[in-house]
Amino acid sequence: MIDFKALKGKEIGDMKEMITNRSASLDDVMNAFLSCAELKSTTRATYKRSLRVFSEYLRSKGIETPTKDDFKEFKSQLTGKLKPTTVYNYLASVKSLYRWLSNEWNVDDITY
Repeated sequence: MIDFKALKGKEIGDMKEMITNRSASLDDVMNAFLSCAELKSTTRATYKRSLRVFSEYLRSKGIETPTKDDFKEFKSQLTGKLKPTTVYNYLASVKSLYRWLSNEWNVDDITY
């Protein structure tokens, strides 16, 4: 796992290139987000759990580069199977990840 808080100069540029070129693994991107985001420990744990569910969903479908349709399908899969609060938490975590990717790394936000 990459320690994103320790990245400096060229390493940040390399990571940005990996993210924008989509050569970084989804797990590395999620870890970068969780490392950089200013979150309370309970929120961080919830995000980590929720993002793991999203990652597992994508892997089960063989999806390496998620699209808006993939996000909609993920949302559809959750609805009806889980309590509304759980669905909200999972989706909020993924939305926060993609908002961060959009703001920090200029990656398209698939959650809108």
